[in-house]
Amino acid sequence: MNNKKALMMGAEAVTLSMPAAQKAEAASANLNINAVVLQAIALAEAQPLVFGTLAADAALAGTVTLTPDGTAGGTLGTSNVSHLGANVVGLLDLTAGTGIVVNIAANTATVNIPCTATCTPANTMAVDAFQFRGDGNTGAPITVNLTGAGTTQIEVGATLNVNAGQAAGSYAGVVQINANY
Repeated sequence: MNNKKALMMGAEAVTLSMPAAQKAEAASANLNINAVVLQAIALAEAQPLVFGTLAADAALAGTVTLTPDGTAGGTLGTSNVSHLGANVVGLLDLTAGTGIVVNIAANTATVNIPCTATCTPANTMAVDAFQFRGDGNTGAPITVNLTGAGTTQIEVGATLNVNAGQAAGSYAGVVQINANY
């Protein structure tokens, strides 16, 4: 029995030595959650970029530069190349969220376009210095602020690098153009 009293006394001592419980303070609030989902960007070719018909110099490399300027043919510049016509700036149809800024840029700085027919031996020409025009902005890259219906056309130009004695034939290739918010 003495052991039981000692245990009880010990338990009481522990209980009595504990501080009195504090009253807990608490608060809560509601948090509003919002999200805006933008219209998906759509970018599609409306017209290919066409440098036209050219005659290369036998001894000198040259260039054909097509700069988008709001006209179908753009501004044409040549160096050591005879241009015989039929140039057309490329056109892209852009659709995105109204009032949103969209960035337009080429995925790569240079694209090599191969001869697709009648070239012996196989040849390529480099296309670089891609330029864009849209929403009054011209450059590479550009930003376009879509107003109204959220659609516009982007003009595309570039520089074609013609090698000295470039092999006769038809040349074609593709460049990826990116549009993003």
